[in-house]
Amino acid sequence: FTDDYFLNVGAGTTGGEAWFWFADCVQQWFQEMGVVLSDSEVLERLNRLSQIPADNNKLEPIIWEPSFQGTRNDTRLRASISNIGRHNFNLSELSRGLLCGIVDSLNQFYENSENPLVDRKRLVISGNFFEHHGWLAQYLAKRYCIDVVTPAFQEQAAVGAAILAGREVFPYDEKWNQFPITYRMLAKSSQH
Repeated sequence: FTDDYFLNVGAGTTGGEAWFWFADCVQQWFQEMGVVLSDSEVLERLNRLSQIPADNNKLEPIIWEPSFQGTRNDTRLRASISNIGRHNFNLSELSRGLLCGIVDSLNQFYENSENPLVDRKRLVISGNFFEHHGWLAQYLAKRYCIDVVTPAFQEQAAVGAAILAGREVFPYDEKWNQFPITYRMLAKSSQH
């Protein structure tokens, strides 16, 4: 990328859409049983339930592969849920499992890359998905043994796009290279 660094970016086909699909399904299940919840009530409850770690309940986690619409490499691939036991098939475990599955599916970009990442220094995450599910930073740090940081400013995607566009349009104008990007630590790896 620059100065002997390599930037590897993965843009998944799952994420917020999969989460909202799940919330719609849960809302429909409740309606079928005569319980009416608004969209915001369902999302708020699922967000809260997802924060309860499986190991707190001494349960095996549910594993989702949330490729509801396939992947960029195989559009015919469909989602799956596994590791369902008698005691973990509940909304808390389903919610948490789906969110973990979403971030794990993003990691597949790196694992399957022609240039797999070695000696990773940190994982930079951004976006509303991680703002709404802050515990995922801890999950990522533990699962992948890497520090997790996020840019220390609002509207990360918009600011990042503006900086990149400015650098592309004005490649010789130094002011576009003077935007310092600072990060705030979300989770430290236990490997330190």
